[in-house]
This record gives sequence, structure tokens and C-alpha cells, in this order.
Amino acid sequence: MFTGIIESLGTVEALERHADSARLVLRAEGVAEDLPEGGSLAVNGVCLTAVRPVGAEGRFVADVMGETLHRTGIGALAPGARVNLERCLPAGGRFDGHIVQGHVDGTGAILALEEHADWTTVRVGIPAGLAPQLAEKGSIALDGISLTVTAVSPAGDPQPWFEVGIIPATLRATTLGGARVGDAVNLETDAVAKYLLRARQFEGLPADPGLLADAVPGAEGVADPAAAGSIPSASLSASAAIAAGADPAAGADRPRPRAPRSRPTPSRSFPPRPPSRPRTPPAPWTPCMRRSARSPPAGSSSWSTTRTARTRATSSARPPSPTPSAWA
Repeated sequence: MFTGIIESLGTVEALERHADSARLVLRAEGVAEDLPEGGSLAVNGVCLTAVRPVGAEGRFVADVMGETLHRTGIGALAPGARVNLERCLPAGGRFDGHIVQGHVDGTGAILALEEHADWTTVRVGIPAGLAPQLAEKGSIALDGISLTVTAVSPAGDPQPWFEVGIIPATLRATTLGGARVGDAVNLETDAVAKYLLRARQFEGLPADPGLLADAVPGAEGVADPAAAGSIPSASLSASAAIAAGADPAAGADRPRPRAPRSRPTPSRSFPPRPPSRPRTPPAPWTPCMRRSARSPPAGSSSWSTTRTARTRATSSARPPSPTPSAWA
């Protein structure tokens, strides 16, 4: 994956054409030195694979198949032409542009160049099939350069186009600085727009029975899964109703609710519990017999068995309290 931020400019050294393919040799100093055999490099937005370990020499060699030559402008490159180069995004690298896969959708032609004080407006004509994939303020890769769409042609225009604004720094760092009216450019639309447009093409179409897990029984080339016992018949009846355009939740097509399942009886048998021991009743309560700290010698019968007895023994030794007459 790439981001559309051009790292450097390369120069075409040779383009060897074969029957339905070609071999491209580039002078790519600054980006090819650490590119191993099998590494990827975006050349004018086209993802190519290094087939020879000549990166130490500052060169990049790639084989180009017929589909790439037909869909992109690689086949029109001549020796000495300048190309935009970008290495693939490493894990943890800075994501400065947008998602660029290096899979060019087609080519367009520059219709107009309008220079302003601080930017240049470029209008590009595109094939009609790419027009639904473009939106104002969306992203597009133009010869591998990540740009923002500033204007688009009205829907249904027989000759669709779009416009982008380019700042002077981008003109100096890319091949757009020497672009002229009529030049062909590689186009790659936003990947998200392509997937959304493709998904909408399948709206309203019946699903392929071979791709459904609950395929309708009896269809041609599809076995009856209910006979095999792999899918409940209630699920199949609902699927058949959906395929026929009916509401499975209405009328007789509604699947019957399942009966509550009983809890299975454990297969293990446990030994009977031993009989519990008979409980003995507690002993009756008796007052606690404690020896006082000031107990008489052994053999004496003056024992304090309760708090009341101790209190009485102590109060008998105290002098009597004065009477009210004595206070007077």
C-alpha cells in the first residue's frame, strides 16, 4: 500500500517490449538502494515488483504484463522520461496522503491548466465508468500523486471531468510541473468508493444459493440440507420464504417456537448419605464457681458463689451511712 506522497523522481532508461509484456529499467537513485528483489515500487502510481537485485547500482528493473500495459500509460514511456516514485508504506510509517493501492483504474487526459497566484487548477477528462467513483472533496491518485478533488462534472455528463488544485511545492516535486494539455495521466479512484459502488450493483438481486449456508432445498444443484440433518427445517422454511419474496414472520411461514428442553438426568449415581448422628441435649445451666482473689484458706466455708453474694459480703463490712438526723 502507498500514500500518494512522492519521494523522488526517476528516469526511464529502457522499455523492452515483448509479445504481450515489457521490461522496464529505471534510474531510481535515493529509493532503489534499499529495495530488495521482490520489493514494491510505485511508478507513476503503478505498483511494480523488482525482479533483479540492482538496487545498489541505483536502478530498478520490473516486468510489466499485458493488463498493466493496456490499462496504464507505462507502455508509452520513452527513454529519458521522468516518472514519480514512491516506496510502499512501512508498518508504523506516517500516513500523510490517502489509501493508494497502486492498482490503476484507467487513464485520463489533461483538458486545461489554469495558473493562479498560489496554485494551479488542472482539469482532467476521465472515462464515463469512473465518474460515479469521484466526489467533490474526495481523494484521487493522479500519476501516483494524492490529490483532493475540487470540482466534478454534473451527473450524466457525456464527457465527465474533474478538477484538482496543485500548490507550487507539488509542481516542483512531481511530474505535474512539466505537464501540458493533452498529456495522459494514470488514475486511481478511492478504494472505498469502488467497493461501495460495487456493492450497490448487487442490491435487489437474488443471492447465489451456492454461497448460502441455508440454501433453499430443491434448487438445482443444491442438496437438501434438512434431509442430512445439518440445518433445522424451521430455518429452511424461513429461508425459502425470503427467497420467494414473502415475509417469513407472517402467516403459516412463521416458524413454530421450540418446546422448552427438559434438563437431562445425570448419568452418574452417587452413594447414599450416611445417617446423621443423634444430637445430645445441652447440659443444664449451673452457676459458675470461681475462687475470689481474696479467698479464705482451704477448708473455710466462706465462698462467694455469685456476684450478689460477693456484694453482700462487702456491704456488711462497710460502716452504716449517716442518717438525715445526723446531718442536721
